[in-house]
Amino acid sequence: MKTGDHMNKRLLLAKLFIVASVTVFFLLTSCTHGRFHIKQIAAPPPSAKLRVFVLPITTSYPKMGWKRDQEEFVRLSYEATSKFLRKTDIYEVIPIEDVEEAIGGQTIPGWKWKRHDWALVKAVGKALHADYAMIRERGFEKSLYSRMVLINLGSGKEFGAHMFVVRGIRGDFKQSVKSSYKQIFRIAKGDLLETAIRKGRVLPPDVKKQSIIQKPSLLPESEPKKTDHTVTITQPVSGKISHENEDTPSTVPQRENILKPPTTLPIEQASNGKNRMVVYDFESKDQFRVIGLILTEALREELLMLGKFTLIDRENIARALEEMALQQTGLVEESQAIRTGRWLAANESVTGKLGTLGNTMILQAKRTDIETMIILTVGSLKTNVGQEEKLLNSMQRLAQKLAVIQGAK
Repeated sequence: MKTGDHMNKRLLLAKLFIVASVTVFFLLTSCTHGRFHIKQIAAPPPSAKLRVFVLPITTSYPKMGWKRDQEEFVRLSYEATSKFLRKTDIYEVIPIEDVEEAIGGQTIPGWKWKRHDWALVKAVGKALHADYAMIRERGFEKSLYSRMVLINLGSGKEFGAHMFVVRGIRGDFKQSVKSSYKQIFRIAKGDLLETAIRKGRVLPPDVKKQSIIQKPSLLPESEPKKTDHTVTITQPVSGKISHENEDTPSTVPQRENILKPPTTLPIEQASNGKNRMVVYDFESKDQFRVIGLILTEALREELLMLGKFTLIDRENIARALEEMALQQTGLVEESQAIRTGRWLAANESVTGKLGTLGNTMILQAKRTDIETMIILTVGSLKTNVGQEEKLLNSMQRLAQKLAVIQGAK
């Protein structure tokens, strides 16, 4: 055998050995998570909310270790993340007891959760009947880092927010979660809306029947144009808000006499000449509840980006309404929302309704001067049922219309 042929044979054998080794390694590692006994829990009742599995993990350690041990990190991260997500009203957070039941109380290191493109996370999420996994990861790669990852457990899509950690600073878990979530929502809102639409469609029939509104009454009545998707705006309207839905106004006790302003809200006055604006969650029925909340948050984001207003934090709105024993949506009287805005030191408010008229999905919103109760601008969006993502795509235009930005079309 020639020397060249001998060398080629040895090279071929070496390549085959490498391929075989890689294949065996892949087979062994890809089945590793199978050693963890995952138990499927009972299916939860139908809900329009997005069901989320919260998972705090540590994937790597610096030489000096972490300021917080793993147990404390998991506890604080889970509490802060779960509390924040629940307050959005968009998510149903899976109890940690259910997570422990699904994994049988096993202790699973962070790197095993993360490997193979979060394969174990997806398997456990499926056993928990979750729509999403929200992962709070800390690790070390040249420097300390913390990141939050949202994974769509159906499609596998990932949305992440990354930040570096300064050693010696313990950090505010609440603020960190809030900041990370805002970054994630900005890029994931379309995916969240798509999932909410899908879940709304499969709700039981009795829930769907309760979710259809007969006729949106927030705006003056007008004949809708026969177009698939439109955005309309009226000029500022002079006059006070009417109370169309009051059955017997003369016999209903006035809440104004029995409600007291919140006493513990952190009020900050408007700065740089910007008006303080309170944007209330769009009023909607169960089937469209989560869709409405996602659209409301998207509108808040667009209004803030315009730079014309100082927006009051949703958490402060919720605290005010909680102290007044009211809910974010479905206020008995619209004037109550106006009074709440006053107590929040707001100059203007935005309220809206989301519902269907036949096969058309309609979103109506109006901006009101809180002091005079004069309606400043009114805008609406509409699209065919099943194409709700078009409402999200037009949210910037709606924000411009409500803010009366010149040149908006």
